Amino acid sequence: MKTTITLFLSVITFSIYAQNSHKIDWIKNIPGNQYTKIYDIECDLENNIYITGTFEGTTDFDLKSGVYNLTENPGLPLGATFLAKYNDQMDLIWCTKLDTTSLVTPSIEIDNEGNLVYLDNAGRFRKYLTNNNLVFSHQFTWLSGQPKIKIDNNNNIFIAGQFCNSLYLDPNNQIYNLTTTGCNADFIAKYSPSGSFVNAFQLDGGGAINAIEISNTNMLYIGGWDVALDYNPGAGNAPSTWNNIYHHYIAKYDNNLNFQFHSTVAGELSSFKLDQLSNIYVTGAFAGALDFNVQPPNNPTISSSPSNTNNAFLLKLDSSANFIFVNTFPGGQPGTHCDFIEIINNRVYLYESDYPIEKLICKDVNGNSIFSFSHTINSTGVLTKTNDGNLIFTGLINTPSTIQDEFGNSTISPTGNVDAFISKLNQGVFGRVYNDLNSNGLYNNGEPPLADVNVYDLTNDKIVSSDSLGYYFISNELQTNDLILADEPNSWHITSQNPQYYNNPIANDTLPYFGYSADNPCNVPDITIFAPLLRRCFSNQIVYVQACNDNAASTSLDSSFVVVTLDPLLTVNSASLPFTALGNNTYQFQTGTLNPGQCVNFTLSTTVSCAATLGQTLCMNAELFPVDGCVLDSIPTGPNWDSIPSEGALGGLPQPCLGPWDQSSLSVNGWCQNDSIYFTVTNTG
Repeated sequence: MKTTITLFLSVITFSIYAQNSHKIDWIKNIPGNQYTKIYDIECDLENNIYITGTFEGTTDFDLKSGVYNLTENPGLPLGATFLAKYNDQMDLIWCTKLDTTSLVTPSIEIDNEGNLVYLDNAGRFRKYLTNNNLVFSHQFTWLSGQPKIKIDNNNNIFIAGQFCNSLYLDPNNQIYNLTTTGCNADFIAKYSPSGSFVNAFQLDGGGAINAIEISNTNMLYIGGWDVALDYNPGAGNAPSTWNNIYHHYIAKYDNNLNFQFHSTVAGELSSFKLDQLSNIYVTGAFAGALDFNVQPPNNPTISSSPSNTNNAFLLKLDSSANFIFVNTFPGGQPGTHCDFIEIINNRVYLYESDYPIEKLICKDVNGNSIFSFSHTINSTGVLTKTNDGNLIFTGLINTPSTIQDEFGNSTISPTGNVDAFISKLNQGVFGRVYNDLNSNGLYNNGEPPLADVNVYDLTNDKIVSSDSLGYYFISNELQTNDLILADEPNSWHITSQNPQYYNNPIANDTLPYFGYSADNPCNVPDITIFAPLLRRCFSNQIVYVQACNDNAASTSLDSSFVVVTLDPLLTVNSASLPFTALGNNTYQFQTGTLNPGQCVNFTLSTTVSCAATLGQTLCMNAELFPVDGCVLDSIPTGPNWDSIPSEGALGGLPQPCLGPWDQSSLSVNGWCQNDSIYFTVTNTG
C-alpha cells in the first residue's frame, strides 16, 4: 500500500471583520491536582498580570514549559492563598503562598507605580513592590465576606468590607476602633500610599458592600445591598429607602469620605464600573417585573422575567445615578447572575451565567450589542483590562472546555478536579493578506490566505504579521487616514494598492486587504490513499483518497484528476465521485480546480476477494495530475560534501540542477535475492 503523509488545511471563509472584532490571543489553565480558583486579577502599566486566589493540594504556577509548584501545608483543609505575577504572555515572574486556617477571599489592586496592594478576609492588608518586596503589612481582626480595594490617582488606598464585633483600623496605634453587634456592619477606610491610616466610617444595618470604584476625579462610589443604613457618616442624615423589592444601592463620597449622595438601584446589584465621564454601569440579577427607573420623576421602565427565574441585567446610570438604559438577558436558570464587568474604550464587557453555558457579552456604551460568545466552562470568573486596551478574563473548568471567538475554538483540559483558567482577548481591527489568484487586486471568496507577511502601521509605528488564515490585527484605536503598508516577500509581488489608508473608523471599516501574485507560480500536488481495515470475503471495504494542492502552492492546480490503481484482489463496487475505468483495475477521477490549500476527498467501496490470505499486503496506488515542471525543480540538500577532501565536489553526487526540468525522470526498483539486495535505476522520462 502506498501512503503519502500530508498536512490538511481547510480554508475557512469569514465575513469581513470590523473594528469591533475580537480574537483569543492565548488561554492558559493553572494545573493542580485538586482545586484552584482565581478571586481577583489586575494589570499594571506594562501589561504585567497579577492574580490572586486559593488552591488545594499542589498547583504548578509556571504556565509554560517550566515547573513552579506550590503545595498547601498539611492540616489546612481549606487550602492556601496565592499571589502571582506574569508578563503579558504569561511567563511567570514571581509567585508566593500565604497559608491560612480559614476560607480566604482575597482582593488585589495595582497602583500607578506598579505596586500591588493585597487584602483578604483573614485580615491581611499588605503592599508589595514590583519585585515582591514588602512595603507594609497590617493585620486586622474580625473581617468577613470578600473585602474590596481601590486606589486613587495619588496612590491613596481605600478598602471596604464587612466586620464583626470590633475592628481596629489603625494597625500602628490600635486607637481607631469600630464596633457593632454580631456581624452587622460595613466599613470604608482610607490609607496613605505608605499604609498610614487616614480616615474611616461604618454603615450599620446588616447589608453588604459588593463593589467599590474610584472616579477619574478621585470620588469614591460604593454599591451593595442594605437593610436599614444611614449612608451619611457625618452630622447629616441619608437614610435608606429599603423595601422588599428595591434594596440595593449606589452611594458616592468625596476623597475625604464626605457623603455626596445615595440612590436605590433596582435588581440585585452584583458589581458596577465607572466610565471616563463617571457614568455608572451596574450588573446583577432580577426576577419578576421591575421598574429600573427608580429616580424621580419616575418614568417607569419595566423589565420582566419569569418570577421563578433570575435573569441578568446591565443598567446604565449617569454620574448622579439617573436612569439612562437597561439591557436584560433572558433565559437563565435559577441563580443566573452577572457578577463581573469591565469597560474598555467605550465597550462594556460582562459575564452572564446560564449554566451549563456561560456567556461573555460585549455592548457599546449605548447598550447596543457588539458580540457575545459562549463558553462550555464550569464557572465564569473575574475580568480586567490591560493598559493597551485588551481584556483578560478568567473562570473555572472541571472537564475539557471550549471557548469560541469569532475565529474558531480554543480548548483546554483540567489536570485537577477543578482548574482555574485565564485568557486574553484582543480587540481591534482586522485586515487580510491573500493569494490573488486572478491578479485583479481585489479579494474574491476562496482566494487562499498568505501567512507570515509583515504589515506596518506607519502612523503609530507598529509591525504585525498575518496569521495562518491570512488575517493581521492591529489592536489600538486607529484614526482616519492612518497609513498601512504591506511587505513584499521574496518571489511575490503585490497586486493591491500599497500602502493604503485606513478609512472611516466610525463606520467600523476593516483594515486594508493586500493581494499578492507569485513571480513564478507553481502548484504543489499532494495525494494520499489508505484503507484502515480490509477484511477478506467482505464487501463495503472502504478505500480513502485525498487529493490536495498544498498550502505552499502559489497557483491553482487546474483540470486536476486522480488515477487510482488497486490490487487485483480488490473489486470496486462504487465510489463517492464519478469515475472512468481504465482497465487493469485502474480508475480515473476528475477533481477539478484545486486552489492552494484546497483538498478533494473521495472514497471507493470495494469487495476483498476470498482468495486473499490473512495478513496479506494488498497494494494500492494513487497519482494526482497534471504535474507542472516547476514541481520537479529541486536542489539536493544534505551534508556539506565539499568539506570532505577525499570525496571531492558533493562527494561524487551530481551537481545541483539549477535549470528547468529536462524531462528526465528516474525510477528505482529493488528486490531481495538470497543474501543480496538488487536495484535497477531507469530513466522513464
